[in-house]
Amino acid sequence: SCIDSREEIWLHPSGSGKARITVSLPSSAIALGGGPDAIYSSIDEFLARQPGVASITKQITTSDNRSTIDVSFQFTSALELSSSMAKSATDPNIPTPVRHFMGTTSLQREGLALTGERVIDIGKVIPGSAFLSSAATNNRLQTILHLPLSPTDHNATRVENEGRTLIWDIPLSTAMRAPLIQRVHVRAPAPLLAGISIAA
Repeated sequence: SCIDSREEIWLHPSGSGKARITVSLPSSAIALGGGPDAIYSSIDEFLARQPGVASITKQITTSDNRSTIDVSFQFTSALELSSSMAKSATDPNIPTPVRHFMGTTSLQREGLALTGERVIDIGKVIPGSAFLSSAATNNRLQTILHLPLSPTDHNATRVENEGRTLIWDIPLSTAMRAPLIQRVHVRAPAPLLAGISIAA
């Protein structure tokens, strides 16, 4: 019940982009995962299977019994990456908590319109979450999506940059009570349609 996460994705008009994922958790979780070197190896192995991923940086820092995993990378095609990530979410070789934290995605395309939805079930990530959901905690789950144009519909908790930046900022206690759903609908010019698929 002491996890904080922040995902930030920048999508360019070409369909390429970059992402940064930061997760803060008790240092004991790093130890259970085999230590920093084992975590680094797992990150490298996972990203190596994703198409068009490059310029990977990763760092684990520890302070006051908490560790922060910080990973950044660039990608050449959001469409290919989102499809690959969707398959990885069902890969039995990836630890179950990680797969549930990634969530499941669906993508529906109709003409120039695209609807993406991601469902994250924290209840399957954190053992005993049903008993912890009422606990007082300041921990949060954040996803920030920078789009090259404004979506026509979404369920983000707030927006910035004239609607082109969508922010889902959810207390962890809320996410433990029910699955977290992130949804966005975009109608875009044809050259941008493939790129907007990162919204899944």
